[in-house]
Amino acid sequence: CECIQVSQERMVGRWVPALASPSVITRIEEAMGVLLDEDSVAPTCAKIEFSVPRYQKNIGANSAKMTASFKTQTNSQLTKLRGNAVSADNRSIEIKLNDLHGNNISAPFCILKAEGRTVYDYLVVVNSQGPCNEAVLLVRDPDAFFDGDNSELIAYFKHMINRKELEPLEAVSFSNDCT
Repeated sequence: CECIQVSQERMVGRWVPALASPSVITRIEEAMGVLLDEDSVAPTCAKIEFSVPRYQKNIGANSAKMTASFKTQTNSQLTKLRGNAVSADNRSIEIKLNDLHGNNISAPFCILKAEGRTVYDYLVVVNSQGPCNEAVLLVRDPDAFFDGDNSELIAYFKHMINRKELEPLEAVSFSNDCT
């Protein structure tokens, strides 16, 4: 994957999936089913939050606390998974979460594209160990994002999809932050 260098400090805050490759959506539903001891489960909402402890900002470590939260059609209570996002090279990021049964989950990912002046406004995320053509677009506020000018990102997606470097993306049905 052609991952860009990222700053986890610029990732701090809430993120919601807005667009994703169909295969990624299927894997998310399967993973939630495993977590909840059910068959494949469609989420009704999902969000990811990153935070960097104040003391860490002074030492330049590239790791962040992370919480992934979601609700499903079969479980209307908010399920939260806590963990860390750690990067040794500022390109690939290893997500380490504890599941509902106390097991460790580890997922490598990287950012293909990110934009924003002081904090990132969006992230194009892929599994850093491949396949690199299955992506998720994370945004901070889907309504504000889709109402804004995203011509550069649209051109990027068209170019990458035409070159078969990305699968076509579709709107994520659970693109809200569970509030």
